[in-house]
Amino acid sequence: MTTTGRRGWLLGLCAAAFARATRVEAQLSFGELPRLRGALLTFEQHVRWSAVSPGWVGQRPGWLLAVNTATHPGQLARQLLQLETQMGWGSVQPSWRQQRPGWVAAVRGAGTVNEVARLLLALEGATLWSAVTPAWRGARPGWVRQVQSLAQ
Repeated sequence: MTTTGRRGWLLGLCAAAFARATRVEAQLSFGELPRLRGALLTFEQHVRWSAVSPGWVGQRPGWLLAVNTATHPGQLARQLLQLETQMGWGSVQPSWRQQRPGWVAAVRGAGTVNEVARLLLALEGATLWSAVTPAWRGARPGWVRQVQSLAQ
């Protein structure tokens, strides 16, 4: 690669990083992060205790604190992964076993509100009705609309 080619490649890489950082900053300043935080908390509140590991009761206070104090979408992504990890295989569709490795990789790389929102929708979509409270049937349509608006 020539020096000019390397410079062009590096400038392109810097421009892409700046664009992503600018998008994240815009998402944070327009209140999208609090809406995503609320959506994650709402979903977790509707997951039945029987659908999570017994250890979740001890981990949940720290998880709630981490979610409520998150200042970046990547922090919420880590909490989404922690919640999913605590949900048992009996809480999700059988196909989740095949989808999960790609989902985990995407969660680990997520850095924007829309990325985390899409991942939250994927987990919720794989979650069985038996793993959520009866109230979730009524709450879900509005919740999905809200999270879809964040995922765009």
